This record gives sequence, structure tokens and C-alpha cells, in this order.
Amino acid sequence: MEYWSKIIPDPMQLTAAGTLAYLLLLGSAIFSEALEDAPALRCDVKTVAVGDTQYSVGDACGPPDKITRSGGRTVENWDYNFGPTDFIYYLKFINDRLERIQVAEHGYIEE
Repeated sequence: MEYWSKIIPDPMQLTAAGTLAYLLLLGSAIFSEALEDAPALRCDVKTVAVGDTQYSVGDACGPPDKITRSGGRTVENWDYNFGPTDFIYYLKFINDRLERIQVAEHGYIEE
């Protein structure tokens, strides 16, 4: 128990500024959203999964909002922002095959 008291301060012993900093740090740890791997992505009525080709993903989901390339044409990253009622998805293709699907925070409307 003594170990944790050195790492996590007692909020009752903090100054007002220290308490605010502690709460901000605690809140950011709770609400931070990391990328999570997903086995598949549902676009309208079609589902795409790891192993699908770029053509089949484009056919199912439409054109991505952003494409970045590295390693010539061997690696492409496609970003899909489906708006504030859904999430942002990051798709990684290697040699035309979908290798990874990651889910991020809620999407947004671009102005």
C-alpha cells in the first residue's frame, strides 16, 4: 500500500492547482482513445476483412477520405471518416491486400 501512496497522490493533500492538474491527468487517462484492431469493417451492406483486395474494399466502402503511400506502391494506408455517428477507420494494404484494420475515435464533419 505504501508503494501506491508514492505514485498516486492523496487528492485531499493537494493544493487547488495540484488538484486541477491531478484531475486533468486522471481524466485524460480515462478518456484517451487508442487505436484498436478490428477483424472487419462494415460499409453499408457489405463487409470487408483482412485479406481483401483494394478493389473489393473500394467497391464495398467507396473511395477513402485519404490515401498515403510508402514503399512505392507496396504499402498504402486508407483513412475512412464516416462522420460523428460512427468511427474513423485506418486500413493498411500491403501489395494490394488488406493487412490491418484499426478503429479510432468518432469521426467528424469536415467544414
